[in-house]
Amino acid sequence: MSLSQPPGLRTAAAPATPSLQAPHPQLASPFLSLLPFEIRQQIYKEVIASFNWGKKLHILLRQRQESTERSGKQKEVSPQLTYIPCTLRPIDQIPSSQNSYGYSPSWPTQHEWCRGWKGIRQSPPVLQGTYLNLFLSCRRFYDEAIGLLYSEHSFALTTLRTMHRFLNSVPPKHLNLIQNLHVTMTIPDFYLNNAVPLEEMHVTVRLKTHKVEIEWLRSCLALAKMTGMKNLEIDLWNETYDEVIEEELLRGLCNVRVLEGGNFVVRLPWKEGNPIPKVERMAVGGFKLERRPFGAEPATDRLPSNPSPIRWVGDEDFGKEYEKEILTWSSWLHLRTKF
Repeated sequence: MSLSQPPGLRTAAAPATPSLQAPHPQLASPFLSLLPFEIRQQIYKEVIASFNWGKKLHILLRQRQESTERSGKQKEVSPQLTYIPCTLRPIDQIPSSQNSYGYSPSWPTQHEWCRGWKGIRQSPPVLQGTYLNLFLSCRRFYDEAIGLLYSEHSFALTTLRTMHRFLNSVPPKHLNLIQNLHVTMTIPDFYLNNAVPLEEMHVTVRLKTHKVEIEWLRSCLALAKMTGMKNLEIDLWNETYDEVIEEELLRGLCNVRVLEGGNFVVRLPWKEGNPIPKVERMAVGGFKLERRPFGAEPATDRLPSNPSPIRWVGDEDFGKEYEKEILTWSSWLHLRTKF
């Protein structure tokens, strides 16, 4: 994945035939030969700041389509990593944007709480733009400036698939420059107590389950190898009412570390009685474990098998909308669920 391709910026297309003119010696440039490296770094930072990205970038996978040569029909190809600068406005400026799945502001960046959870069932916008001239002007400029795109921004990843692709696509030397990372992902089904046993799954489902497990473990391994992390937050969400096998889920994070004085937090769903199982002991020396209050999970279309924890308001005719009121954080959040 390249972070040198900002949305909204366009440059002239490259000539059809490459020029045969020999490149100028890089050190012939007064910028490189006269200015100290520290001054050049400050100039690169000012150029990057002029993009008006802010400090936070949302990384996501964009589904792509290509036309076949013969029929001209569109076919889906492998998703492409892209990014959107976070431009969430202050809460008092956000227009109300309610849909049938709850209060989920729409893309590109106005998602719930700006804590990483994206608008439900909404597609990210198409990225417009081409590579920045700064990073194409010469190899020396690229080598000196590209690291600033990783060290000067915090990154938010919103799915396991995105995290796996990002951590295994970016070169390790650039991953080591990342200081702030926030991961939000749904807990895979095989880490739930009521998951279907592997031997009872259809072979295609079993292969998909193994693939998801491998993606999680490989992502944990990549995080463990990152050497520059100061702040790492991982929010694990449960879309069901099934109990999470927390010890197995968190085992892969035991070797992940942040720099001394840094912050490494793993947030799990609320648990009745908030017991202190083995996972709290696993966290000692590594991450800090926090639990979200009951009702803080995102609204989904996966209905509870037992709605007893919810206080339903309204009459009880099936097929009718019910409202549930849940006290979450410091405000009331009204969610709508359809049977």
